Amino acid sequence: MKLAEKFTKNRYIVVWPTLIFIALVAVCLGVYGNRLRHDETALLQGKVVSAADVYGAKIEGRLKAIEGQMELVIWQIQEKQLSADDAARSLTSLEGVSNAGIVNSLGVGQDINREDINLPALGFSGVVKRESASYFYSTAGQLYIMKPILENGAVNSAVLVEYDTEALYKQLEAYTFDDNAWVVLQDNSGNIICSLGGDGTDYLQEGSNFMDTLSAAKGRASTVRNGLQRQRSGGAQVIFPDDDSRYVAYHYIKINDWSVLLGVDDAYFTEQISHYSRTVRLFVLSLFGCMLVFMGIVVLNQVMYNRYGKRKSAGLQHLAETDQLTGLYNKVTTERKIKEYFAENPDSQSLLFVLDIDNFKKINDTMGHAFGDEVLREIGQGLKQQFRASDIIGRAGGDEFIILLKHITEDQYVIREAQKLENFFKGLQVGKYTKYSVTSSIGCAVFTRDGEDFETLYKLADEALYKAKQRGKNQLAFYKDPEGFGQNV
Repeated sequence: MKLAEKFTKNRYIVVWPTLIFIALVAVCLGVYGNRLRHDETALLQGKVVSAADVYGAKIEGRLKAIEGQMELVIWQIQEKQLSADDAARSLTSLEGVSNAGIVNSLGVGQDINREDINLPALGFSGVVKRESASYFYSTAGQLYIMKPILENGAVNSAVLVEYDTEALYKQLEAYTFDDNAWVVLQDNSGNIICSLGGDGTDYLQEGSNFMDTLSAAKGRASTVRNGLQRQRSGGAQVIFPDDDSRYVAYHYIKINDWSVLLGVDDAYFTEQISHYSRTVRLFVLSLFGCMLVFMGIVVLNQVMYNRYGKRKSAGLQHLAETDQLTGLYNKVTTERKIKEYFAENPDSQSLLFVLDIDNFKKINDTMGHAFGDEVLREIGQGLKQQFRASDIIGRAGGDEFIILLKHITEDQYVIREAQKLENFFKGLQVGKYTKYSVTSSIGCAVFTRDGEDFETLYKLADEALYKAKQRGKNQLAFYKDPEGFGQNV
């Protein structure tokens, strides 16, 4: 019963803190769930903006590389290392360049101190800057890069490269959003130069004007539009006219004020957040599982500890209560148990025997103390076998033993049990090789007839023991002999 109570107590000590912890974690997940989703959304949006920056940098880097090759060719022409035809062939060999050449009649004799040089002879509505290249996108879908050649302080010709927009697609292919995104390159007026991933979407086709689409879109499309006009990079949520809701990131390119736009479908964010949520749930479930395993281990450990402790305690208690020589109760335990029985059963007639081994000193002196110990051990084992397990049998010390036979209701049973004890010593022989007859003098007092407490009863039984010795030893005497058993003291 005590083990069960300890188990229940320890179980509650472990279970309740664990349940409280689980409840607190659940509450925290509920409170911070929206915040976690918001933070994850912001993180994903930052990832989209970073991707747009990468795409813009790729395109800008590719076009700048072509411009660098053009500068090299111009230097070679100025140094008379290349002819016009060789320069054209050198540029045409570059990846993405479909045609190249030297263009004349660029306004000979114009003032070179002017910042820009007009190109009316080529039919372009734009201008080419004196020190850097200018980029023109024709309605025919061709991209032109033009860089002037300065000779003797005047502009007499320029290098012209026709760049295939198909080559730009390669700079847009490596995005990491699968089928949930499209990428657009547009000029400063919003005309789409090239796009990728927007199959079947009208406003993403080449020649369409993306700025017009943003003007008709909902959500925070104005944020994107204003950011492009201010030549900045960023992103915002946009709902397009066909109800296509996307997060659009934009990157400003320092080439003719072009820009790259990356639109990622809301489904991507939903999927990623769901994956993140599953990861969090898995972590929480794993945490709960660990807590349950921990709780089980603690409870099991406590149960095992209690069982071990009970066995150890029982062993120590048995050791403390037992006479090590005979295996019977020692004096203190014998007296305690007898007193407890008297207190719990005040009306139950019982027999208290006190006995001594006759001539025990002579046994020790003639046969040796080892033999004397053997005598005591055999008497202890024999007395255990003679009486009930519920009876109390102990060694009071030396050669003295105390026996309490419980609940002896009738006088005939009193005499019978007394004779049983007396007869036990009548035929007792001890010794493996040399047999020695051992006798005992026994005194008996009856509870509650002779006394109502242990001290009184023990004193009376000891007086009966003295009477047995006076009668010649090797016999049993009552303090008040039953009828037909002897005379009173």
